[in-house]
Amino acid sequence: MENAEEMQTMVEAARSGSVQSVKQALEFGIYVDALSSDHWTSLMAASQYGHTDVVKLLLANKANVDMQRPNGATALYIACQHGQMGAVRALLASGAAIELADDQGFSALMAASQYGHTDVVQLLLANKASVDTQHLNGATALFIACQYGQVGAVRALLASGAAIELADDQGFTALMAASEEDHTDVVELMLANKANVDTQRPNGATALYIACQHGQMGAVRALLASGAAIELADDQGFTALMVASAEGHTDVVQLLLANKASVNTQHPNGATALCIACQHGQVGAVRVLLASGAAIELAFHQNFTPLMAASQRGHTDVVQLLLANKASVDTQHLNGATALYIACQYGRAGAVRALLASGAAINLTEAQICTVRTAALENGHTDVVELLLATKTSLVDWTLGKGSQGTVALGRHFKEKMKEASKIAGNHSAIAGCWRGVKEQLLAYDGESRLLIELADTARVVGFLKRTTNTALGILNLLGSPEVESCHQALLREREDRVAFFEALLADDEQMAREMGDEQQQLEVLTRLKHGLERYGDVLNPREMDVMSAVFAAIVRYADVVVTTVPQWFAISKTEWSRAEASPIDGGEEVCVRDASFLALLNHPNVRKVYGACHIAKPFVIHEESYALDSRGATWGYLLGCAHGLAYVHEQGLVHRGLSVNHLLRSYTSKKGILSGMGLVRRQDAGHDLTETDELRERKSRSPETSDHANDPSVSSDILAFGLAIFDLLAINHEIGVAASPDESYKDKWERVDVVRERVRQQPTKQLPATQTGYVKEAEWNLLLGMCAADPAARTCMEDVVYQVGVLAQQENIGHSSTTKAPDTSSATVEDASLYEIQTLGMTLRETLDEADQLCSELETFCDVNRAVCVRLVDVYEQLESTRTPLSTSLVESFSLILLRFYDMLDKSTSGGYSIVASTCAAQTVAGKNYSMHHDIDMLIYNSSDLESTSGVHRWRPSWEQARQRQQKAMQMILENPSSALRQLESDTKRSEAVALLQFSARESGGISSLGSTTPLAQLGGISAETLPQWFIPAHQVELRDHIADGSFGAVYRGEWLGTDVVVKQVLTDQENKENRDQFRQEIDLWFSLNHEHLIKLYGACHEGRPFFVCE
Repeated sequence: MENAEEMQTMVEAARSGSVQSVKQALEFGIYVDALSSDHWTSLMAASQYGHTDVVKLLLANKANVDMQRPNGATALYIACQHGQMGAVRALLASGAAIELADDQGFSALMAASQYGHTDVVQLLLANKASVDTQHLNGATALFIACQYGQVGAVRALLASGAAIELADDQGFTALMAASEEDHTDVVELMLANKANVDTQRPNGATALYIACQHGQMGAVRALLASGAAIELADDQGFTALMVASAEGHTDVVQLLLANKASVNTQHPNGATALCIACQHGQVGAVRVLLASGAAIELAFHQNFTPLMAASQRGHTDVVQLLLANKASVDTQHLNGATALYIACQYGRAGAVRALLASGAAINLTEAQICTVRTAALENGHTDVVELLLATKTSLVDWTLGKGSQGTVALGRHFKEKMKEASKIAGNHSAIAGCWRGVKEQLLAYDGESRLLIELADTARVVGFLKRTTNTALGILNLLGSPEVESCHQALLREREDRVAFFEALLADDEQMAREMGDEQQQLEVLTRLKHGLERYGDVLNPREMDVMSAVFAAIVRYADVVVTTVPQWFAISKTEWSRAEASPIDGGEEVCVRDASFLALLNHPNVRKVYGACHIAKPFVIHEESYALDSRGATWGYLLGCAHGLAYVHEQGLVHRGLSVNHLLRSYTSKKGILSGMGLVRRQDAGHDLTETDELRERKSRSPETSDHANDPSVSSDILAFGLAIFDLLAINHEIGVAASPDESYKDKWERVDVVRERVRQQPTKQLPATQTGYVKEAEWNLLLGMCAADPAARTCMEDVVYQVGVLAQQENIGHSSTTKAPDTSSATVEDASLYEIQTLGMTLRETLDEADQLCSELETFCDVNRAVCVRLVDVYEQLESTRTPLSTSLVESFSLILLRFYDMLDKSTSGGYSIVASTCAAQTVAGKNYSMHHDIDMLIYNSSDLESTSGVHRWRPSWEQARQRQQKAMQMILENPSSALRQLESDTKRSEAVALLQFSARESGGISSLGSTTPLAQLGGISAETLPQWFIPAHQVELRDHIADGSFGAVYRGEWLGTDVVVKQVLTDQENKENRDQFRQEIDLWFSLNHEHLIKLYGACHEGRPFFVCE
């Protein structure tokens, strides 16, 4: 006993690290390898705690270095397990058996790897430890280090050539082990060392599958990043998405779907990830799968749907979620069972309640109700039986026989009152006018024979009736009287009757199927239902919302047709706007959607304003009322408006497919020439993805001149078509102007004109005649020859077209019929041009030119385009000054007017304080104004015998074109990298203004629609780029003229915008104040959406810098 105590004492001394005590024990003759009561030797104990000096002392006294405990552990194994580097080194130096494993097959290297003692691992490997020795279960040191997430050990083992694909006896690789435990850093290290990401276990599972099964997000992300095969299934056909869905790892499911996992892949039994998630009650996974478009009705074995699976297991929350996502409650298993039957059979009361609430029993016959009730009763589910009984007695006992068209109609009471009041007051009374307006607004609604279309229009009609009731009662001075409550209560009763009618209709499958109609009609109903709910739904009560939603769901279930979104421009009736008309769209839905999408973005006084469109059933576009220019004769003033509109369309990157006379119109409200805007396509899209209608239209409209250079519509082909259309209009004008013969009546004359008009429409001119016709004047003919040149490159550019049409419009206004060069015969003369003074400036011509030259230098951004005009004006002035004979006053005055216009433009530009961004954005507008001035100078020289254009400065076109190209390049550079330009601006307000200008420029050039999400802007910090409003007009496009008045909130001016005379109001409120900015935007948003002949038309506004709005 004493001997045993002494041995225990020495072991304890070794464990505590007492070298002196161990030495004394050895001197007393205690056996160096003596065992303690728990089978530890002193060497093992000292090794465990890293007492290296004790270890060395014991080894020096011949301790057995490889002695094993009952579990097979040696001192080396124990030292490695505990990371005692000094002890390991001493033991190895004494020849410890490095491969001696414990009774489980764990070697010293495995132990060190398991516990992450990297330095020990490295030491063992340096001493020739076998890196790929396998545990009894096949695991290697690398496998074990991966399993326990010991990244340092893994790195050391890999560096020593550990076999990266050596699997355990279950087929698990080291990568799988790390993935299962979500040791992401280890997974990434293994993959970096070329571990095979798609190795499969005998059951087919991959590392990705295993990570998904255990919900290990980090590992899943790393594996996917390394190209793991996301659809590789196990031997049962389960994919990674399915197993993650079964286990309810919602975040993993989301990650897999984001990496394009197939949401509807089916297991061999037909089950999808959605089916499996429903079966296991994983509501989070179900929600994510549905959001990613999982097929909610895709069934597995014997037509077992996801709803049935969830109902069988009683996962009520999943059942409710599926029903909210329009799962069909009426689908039947091959044995005839529905989800309701299955839920009743298994006694899932929660699921039964959810199914009943969604109308699962509404269409069941009494016999069917008995069947499901029996299924519950036979299985002892009394709570379910009670639910069924209660539901059956609460079903609405309505039949369609009780309803009628009268029951469905709204406003019956109100219309009777209006009709009676109108009759009493007389046809010319205000209430009679109101009654006529009501009838017009409700005409389409009252005449609609399809019940479901009437239902879809419920919200709009209810809102209209509510508003009109108050208006009519106000006209009759009855506001505040009991009649108000009486009318509104009558409308409420009509609405309740209507809801009851449609609830009964929903319960009649045969009638519902008839009302749904064919697939196109079903799509129309769904679109109009969705539109009605989204646009006007705030006026509906919950019961109305429910019945409309139920009808929507019923059609979706029945027809398998889905309407995801309704375009913002969608509209159903022109009666929503004043002076609006609807035009049918040939070519069906695709063409309508394309045209409406383009038209909704256009905002120009010479492009017909579009209010909305309907792309379903018989597509049409709703737009402002207008007339064809060929109806009563075109003027050059109208054609100038059309030219402005065409130039604007081209600036948007759009062109026509077959521009014709039919596109040239006159607005009823503005009395301006306007472009219809129909048949537009993007230039880069032209010639691709054409509809059959497009191709037919193209073939019909293509002329010989276009056939030899390009099939794609272009600016050049538009100019050609515009010229040919003008020629046809001149022919109609001529026919109108032909004097009637004595025996020709007024009616006969217009019938004659109509014959010509119809010929033009059916067979438009394809090529100009070889010689000038008698009814086309010389200047007109020269314009047409340039526009219709056979060589597209030789055709007049759009800027020239606008200018020349403008000259013809001016001459038309002042009665000139020719621009033939002739000497000025005016008697008034100017003796000395150097003494002529511009009265409004108080400066001579020379002084004005000197000031203009100085202003050109100050405006660096516009210097090249402005300088070209300035030097030409100087040359003309010097010719005038050097002329020895007196000059006609009209010639000098014409020159002074051009000079004054140029000077005013420069002066306003310098006072604007443009930033580099604003200057670059305004450059195109400045270039356009200068283009017009160049033409005016050309005309001045051409029409005067005292002036010559021999100087090189008058060959302005090449330099102007080069300058414009430089401006476009500068603009593109800023758009591609706005950060550098924006950083130069000293305040957030300036930067916000610059961002808006860049967005506008990008939109105008047909580029990106918003810069708000670009990285360069995000880097600036503090700048949040909002979506640019459609109504935005930059300040550089607006030219202020006469001051009209001042008010408390701003000043009002006459002005010009895009060639149109407008009124401009500058707002004086502090726009640094967020509340003021928000209020201004809200007011403009509202005003811009309104259209009525008795409301001032808003063209647009600017909310950045000093705000202003532009109106007619």
